[in-house]
Amino acid sequence: MVGPFEDLDDWKDFYTIGNLNPVVLSQCETGGRYLHWLGYKADVAPPKPEDFLHVADNEALAVNAWRPKQPNAKTGDQCLAAYLGLEYDKAWYDLACVQTNWQWAMCTGCWLPNSFYSFVEIKIRGLCSRTKFDTFYDVMNDPTGYVSYKGMKNTEVTYNPVERQWIMKLVNNPTVWGVSNASIDSLLMGRHTWTIYNDFHCYGDAGSTTLSFTTCSEDQFTCNNGLCVGILDRCNSQPDCYDLSDEFDCKIINPGQSYQNFIAPPSGEMDDKILIDVS
Repeated sequence: MVGPFEDLDDWKDFYTIGNLNPVVLSQCETGGRYLHWLGYKADVAPPKPEDFLHVADNEALAVNAWRPKQPNAKTGDQCLAAYLGLEYDKAWYDLACVQTNWQWAMCTGCWLPNSFYSFVEIKIRGLCSRTKFDTFYDVMNDPTGYVSYKGMKNTEVTYNPVERQWIMKLVNNPTVWGVSNASIDSLLMGRHTWTIYNDFHCYGDAGSTTLSFTTCSEDQFTCNNGLCVGILDRCNSQPDCYDLSDEFDCKIINPGQSYQNFIAPPSGEMDDKILIDVS
């Protein structure tokens, strides 16, 4: 997430980049305002500039680019919103964090570390073991400004704004590819349906599958919306994902197709153990 800002020049850099980004201009227009939430919130009313704290580290706002007579909210739960369509040093308003009208919905900017020492790694869960697609990806920005994913070997995932689809393909063999209708807002994080073409060992000429793009570790479960919860919270009869998906499709005991529930177990002692899969 963008911020916290160290000084006015730090904010001006973000302002300049935002106004040059074609995705910002196409997706965040809202009547020419180009609204952005900058990661700061205030829970008191009426708020003062120093009451706005960054959600990442609770650092107080130390930069002033407020519009005259701002902030002026009468209620708490206010977010610092920037109008990228105004002068950079007079572009900030306080708006309610929860908006019910899309006209006032705010985009959110993020800084993506991308160097040899620091980067964001995404893993795809759900691929077949013999797939030709990569499992691990770096998060990038493509030349048009949209988020994209670059595989460690030979796969790239990009967004097509004309078709409103995500495309996954092998750069060395574009005939092996996949498509998903996941929304641009999702950034593909979480569980989404894909149609895969020509990945013959897994899906034949064409096949449908569900894949999860995730940053969760091996001891975490990926919720349908992409958030992570502990693997021990999966199917524990207590919802931990906001979307409740950690309690979906729970089969506490799956004895397999050969199990006959109408036949009593044999009497006497048995040396062989019965194998039971527990999800």
